[in-house]
Amino acid sequence: MGIPTKPRLGMADIKTMGGRVNQQHLSYQSYFKLGALEIQKMRKQKEREAAISRIEHIDKCLDQINNELNELRNQLSNETDMLQKKDSKISQLSLSNGLQIKY
Repeated sequence: MGIPTKPRLGMADIKTMGGRVNQQHLSYQSYFKLGALEIQKMRKQKEREAAISRIEHIDKCLDQINNELNELRNQLSNETDMLQKKDSKISQLSLSNGLQIKY
């Protein structure tokens, strides 16, 4: 019979502090979580401010576009009114002169 040997130790046999938690460790975790949440809150506030400024810029551009559209519509309506007046004058002249045929 041979000499009995002990089984080799592996990674699972290494003793660690992973399973042991005390109250001091929990308070430090809480402080780290608190700090992380504060940083996240600050980032989200900056993102919100940036989004609001982008929205304000877009609103200004839309207002400018609407103003230009209104100006162009007013110009077109004025021009069409003038053309309609000219057409009515021409039609009145042609009716007053009667039928004229040129050969």
